[in-house]
Amino acid sequence: MSRIYRNYSIGGGGDFEQDKRVFGRKRMRQSAFPASFAQQRLWFLDQLEPGTAAYNLARAFRILGPLDVPVFRQALQAVVQRHASLRTVFDSVNGECQQVVLSDSNVDIALKVLTDVPHNARDGEALRIIGEEARKPFDLSEGPLFRCLLVRLGEEKHILLLVLHHIITDGWSISILFKELTTCYSSFLRNEATTLPELTIQYTDYAQWQRECLNGEILTKQLEHWKNRLASAQSVLNLSLDHPRPPVAGWRGATEEICLDATTLMALKSLAKAESSTLFMVSLAAFQALLWRYTNQESILVGTPVAARNEIEFENMVGLFVNTLVFRSDFSSKLTFRDLVRQVRAIALDAYMHQDVPFEKLVEALVPQRSLDTHPLFQVMFTFQNIPKQVFEIPGLSIKEVAFEAGIAKFDLSAEVWEDDNFHCQFEYSTDLFERSTIVRMLDHFENLLHAALQNPDRRLSELPLMNDRERALVLLEESNDR
Repeated sequence: MSRIYRNYSIGGGGDFEQDKRVFGRKRMRQSAFPASFAQQRLWFLDQLEPGTAAYNLARAFRILGPLDVPVFRQALQAVVQRHASLRTVFDSVNGECQQVVLSDSNVDIALKVLTDVPHNARDGEALRIIGEEARKPFDLSEGPLFRCLLVRLGEEKHILLLVLHHIITDGWSISILFKELTTCYSSFLRNEATTLPELTIQYTDYAQWQRECLNGEILTKQLEHWKNRLASAQSVLNLSLDHPRPPVAGWRGATEEICLDATTLMALKSLAKAESSTLFMVSLAAFQALLWRYTNQESILVGTPVAARNEIEFENMVGLFVNTLVFRSDFSSKLTFRDLVRQVRAIALDAYMHQDVPFEKLVEALVPQRSLDTHPLFQVMFTFQNIPKQVFEIPGLSIKEVAFEAGIAKFDLSAEVWEDDNFHCQFEYSTDLFERSTIVRMLDHFENLLHAALQNPDRRLSELPLMNDRERALVLLEESNDR
């Protein structure tokens, strides 16, 4: 099928190259501010591997109803003007990364019209377009470091895509952004001023505060704690790979997901309550148990994000606040699942007490030599999704999030779990390393291990079954055929 659609640009005159030149001229007139530690690391990674989309964050929504596009652009402009992070670019000053905040920016919304595409092919074409847009890299020195794309499927049918570079945002921030977009759009549609309270500080203030607070003796003590905690741990997880690891990470990825019923969720919460722990701790214990069964390593390191918004002034600000903690669990053949839950609980409480150390500083202290083929300290991430739900609701419009495959993986393997009425687990994996069939089997093993552990938490991890009856029968059949 030939792809037939029209491209438009809403706002900014539609000249992207001119907008870039405007960004450049304004940048020369602005003062530079220190970057936060997390921004500094992402900038450094971008210098090592320019042109990567690994740190793009993208969300898409299907919008049904009379969307007023000029008003939506006005709302987006207002939110961008409110938050300095959304007007920030990055430059090198005396070899150090600096954030440069523009006084204003001209928000541009790209519009792709698919009304000439056959009706039954529009959704597929829209998903292809937004996936392609989500993978386009950003130029950190030019900006803007976000993109907004509107795909028109019909007169009152659109898909909205928003893509931001992680260096200016995080998951919590994206929730704030959508909430404020909703508020501004609703106000402007009624020709009313926005009711959002004025921000007393901006992200540049946070970056300065971070550098003033986390230095000298305080940082040294906290770093020493983490060095001791991670001493002698195996920093490379020896998962069996389907393909040789490429010399440079390709960041190509895909996702697979399972959904466990409400009964399983209740059992998880019941065990968590019995052990004075949380759903996060129990599900992380199950995930690390799975990794141990796959690798048989004495220690397993897994990264996990924390919001790192410990001051009330930071709660409603868009920016990169999230920090990464490294959770180490130690294993033996006699360890039971209950033992592991208790170990993870103790590790988590200890980690939260020392969560202010930026992951970037930990990497500098423990992994001075950067490797381009593996992530430092850990290659597997675990996320318990408990940030505010990214609700995007506007009166008169039906808005639902659109799941799409961005085709990006920042780690070898990432597990994300969350609850609604059920318990969900999604694996994001590097397609350079794993075949889909391997990840599907791993998710099945995770489900089997989890059910067995909940039935008898005092059973040894080494005895928890990974295979179900069907897979076990197939393995026995293959072994008999090989004889």
